[in-house]
Amino acid sequence: MRVVFGALAGALDLAKRKLPLTFFLDDGSKKSRDEKRTGVESRCHRRGNVSSTSSSSSSFVDEIIANSEKNARKKEDKKRDVLVSFEEEISVLTNWSFDAFQYVKNASKEKEDFPLARLFMTAFDILAKGGIDESKREEMKELFALINREKLFVFAQNVELGYADVETLSYHNVAHACEVVHATFAILTDVITEDKVMDPLSVLSLLIAAIGHDIYHPGCDNTTLAKERVDIKRRYNGQSLAEMLSCEVVLELLRRSGALSGDGEDDVSGLTTSQIAYIEDVVATSILSTDLLKHEENPNKAAAATAAQIVLKSADLAHFARPREIHLKWVRAAMDEQKQDTKREVQNDGGVNWKNQVLFAETFVLPTLAKMCENVSVGSTPMYEFAKTNVEESRQLIEAF
Repeated sequence: MRVVFGALAGALDLAKRKLPLTFFLDDGSKKSRDEKRTGVESRCHRRGNVSSTSSSSSSFVDEIIANSEKNARKKEDKKRDVLVSFEEEISVLTNWSFDAFQYVKNASKEKEDFPLARLFMTAFDILAKGGIDESKREEMKELFALINREKLFVFAQNVELGYADVETLSYHNVAHACEVVHATFAILTDVITEDKVMDPLSVLSLLIAAIGHDIYHPGCDNTTLAKERVDIKRRYNGQSLAEMLSCEVVLELLRRSGALSGDGEDDVSGLTTSQIAYIEDVVATSILSTDLLKHEENPNKAAAATAAQIVLKSADLAHFARPREIHLKWVRAAMDEQKQDTKREVQNDGGVNWKNQVLFAETFVLPTLAKMCENVSVGSTPMYEFAKTNVEESRQLIEAF
């Protein structure tokens, strides 16, 4: 594991010196493409994340933090209020019929700021108390008490500002991040009640990986990204481009937040250097494991770090196990984003190719959920069963067309 993370750290360190943060700009030859294809760049300008004149990775992250902090200062009174508690999110977080699209829409309608950050902090607060009901674990309380909660919330806000809104990207947006945080928490509430396959550090790492796993996603697959941006391909040596970018940004935001390390400004002592290094290791390897091209690379052992990878991969695909109407929202969102990116003509029901959906589920989704139930959390078995039901219903639609 350390060898893997060492290689990642080296790649990221090299990347920091290379990537021009015009990452989300198409060059002149691409300007004729659909306007929405450059949505991430327009989204950055609209939400104040990064300017098109950034010239380095460091300046890119600096701009994200500077703009996020500026935005947070404008809402300082509201920020203090929401730091007290997130009781409104508790009922949302503990309901498996969670509709992330509706959750984000409701937050916008009610003019509630940072729905993703609020959901993340609700999960953190519950886990900081040791879990839900009988699942309380004292070592969880002890570890989470070392984290600066206010700084962690600012970190979560900064991360949220790195996600597209649902109008800009159909699938890889802030709602998807909410979906994955929600699913990760749901799985963790089972994991921590069982054979303690996952230690508190890994639980905290997974929560961080969940919120940042797709930050600044370009809205296309890695193959397309490699063709359109040779500099990104070189930066990450052609490996897991979008995932590597997310790793770099979320880890840098985490370090700069100071949430994990005590700084003498408060009563929070913070984590040790080795504990922080372990968290960064698990965050990085978990995010990288969500690259579908590396689906078969994870070992089958149930070690904590490997368990974390399986949990995040399962959470990333969890909409297959949601109620049918919610699952269909995500299926169509994925098809819309794919169509927008490739300009391909999709077929069948409302633009959904059910044959491809079933093939994808049988190749990636069901094996991943089965591995989680077998090696990580028996309590998560209903997820696998729900997903099987959705796949069977989708299979029936193949015959209907």
